[in-house]
Amino acid sequence: MYACVYIPGFLSEAIVRTRAELRPQAVVVIEGTPPLKNPDTKKRRDTRSQVAVALCLRSHEQERAAHAALLDAAHAFSPRVEDTASDTVLLDLSGLERLFGMPQKIARELARRVTDVGLEANIAVAANPYTAMHAARGFAGITVLEPGTEAERLASLNIEHLFATPAFAATAPTGGPRKRRDTADAQKRAARILETLDRWGVRNFRALAALPAVSLSERLGAEGVRLQQLARGAVTRDLVLAEPQLAFEEALELDYPVELIEPLAFLLGRMLEQLCARMNGRALATNELRLRMQLEHRVADESIATQNELDDAMPTIERRLTLPVPMNDARLFLKLLHLELNSNPPGAPVIKLCLVAEPARPRVTQSGLFMPLAPEPEKLELTLARIDRVLRGTRECGDHPSAHPKHTRELRAGSVETIDTNQPDAFRMTRFTPKSPEQFANTSAPEPSTRTVVALRRFRPPLGADVALREGRPIALSCESLGASEKRSAKENVVWAAGPWRINGNWWMAGEEGSESRETKQNEHTQPSDLKHRDLDGACTWQRDQWDIAVAITTTALDKRSPETQHSMEETQRQTNIALYRIFCDATTREWFVDGCYD
Repeated sequence: MYACVYIPGFLSEAIVRTRAELRPQAVVVIEGTPPLKNPDTKKRRDTRSQVAVALCLRSHEQERAAHAALLDAAHAFSPRVEDTASDTVLLDLSGLERLFGMPQKIARELARRVTDVGLEANIAVAANPYTAMHAARGFAGITVLEPGTEAERLASLNIEHLFATPAFAATAPTGGPRKRRDTADAQKRAARILETLDRWGVRNFRALAALPAVSLSERLGAEGVRLQQLARGAVTRDLVLAEPQLAFEEALELDYPVELIEPLAFLLGRMLEQLCARMNGRALATNELRLRMQLEHRVADESIATQNELDDAMPTIERRLTLPVPMNDARLFLKLLHLELNSNPPGAPVIKLCLVAEPARPRVTQSGLFMPLAPEPEKLELTLARIDRVLRGTRECGDHPSAHPKHTRELRAGSVETIDTNQPDAFRMTRFTPKSPEQFANTSAPEPSTRTVVALRRFRPPLGADVALREGRPIALSCESLGASEKRSAKENVVWAAGPWRINGNWWMAGEEGSESRETKQNEHTQPSDLKHRDLDGACTWQRDQWDIAVAITTTALDKRSPETQHSMEETQRQTNIALYRIFCDATTREWFVDGCYD
């Protein structure tokens, strides 16, 4: 058994699937160049029939998206699909009876799948592809033709349906090398044969099927005999299978530019629903969403000579959502895009939308009994997006072409990732990506080691200190926060010192390029620390000399052995401890700091 899915009025259906408010009324699709752009799309009322009519401009992007959605619905139902035409697909239903039951139930389920992607279709089920195709184009709704009843069920169809289907192209004689006839030749042949049949009084399939085969062959040749077999439903063939393409894209051309975020989010909600329905039919999800918006041209661009050049000069911006795990939730995507557009608006009215989703396998997890509970990645991603918006605030500069090209978005919420550099406190913010159960399972506890491990506990911010030097080496440290309060003139308390270890960076950038571009380039990769300074040209440089020292710190305490001597300052205890510290000198300001303490 074969099924045919035919979309009547495909040009208008491609527009109506993203604009549901137009479905209850008549839609007229016009085609032309930009002088016809933005036609009077208001509801016009015919004075004779009093029917509201909406004029819409034809959109090839929306037609491609509708055709891709039709293929997605077909491939989600059967692996054997033929891409017959932009409005027609054929399916092989072999083996689906075990899943869905009788052919009537199969046709209803297929109709539901097509409706989920926003299309209204005629569906016919028959024993051969040609019969199913003629029935889908000739009968509305769902039609099931039992084997042996093809000629009787097709008898009432108009004879023009034979020439309106791709089956007519197969009736062309193939003499010599096989070449496909172009559209003009097919139309000429169809007009000639239709004129002949009209003179004979043949108006439907029944009349053509009743003609004598020999006489028909003498007058119309082999082509006439094949047309008669098609009218009887007696011709069959194999499907030319189409490879499924995992490309999920939705486009929408607007009649009028949209300036506000709320109506733009309303349109994006419809597109996301269609996109998620298509991915759901293929049992897929997405881990990346790309939104391309074509902006209205500026007044200064109207001096361009031709309208085509004006369309090509329209600026296009892109917003990208990178998700930590594959998801398929239209409401979540809409909230994330809404937050992104609020914090980073387009900067100009939008006249065209294009939404692309990168397909990925859905996330399948099963929590273990001994695994800690973690928040759902969907809710966590939305929470991080809201935190990021609060931290970043409202952007002063958008991505409009007039904006500075160096202004890029910096993440303020996510995971911290260290950078492979010697610069102190250098890091960058990345997207938070939770670990999968496999990663948790592979993470084993470290084996116990007998080696002594020394850890550096860093002070944030570093502690200011006074350091006395002798021949370039530290001999005394004074820091109130550490209890080492001896003055430089006091006794030397540094008993051991190792160093210096000198680190520096970005000194090569001085004088090479403008200060603004250097600063932006530096901030794209690192976060500035408190000890980073700028030279006269604005270059971001960092220099320091590090030392590891051992300091003898003496603490004083009262002797509490007897109440009589408790308040006597002479009866005190002095205790000396050795502590290991890392200190450094900022080579720009010549100030000393305590960076951390070794355990």
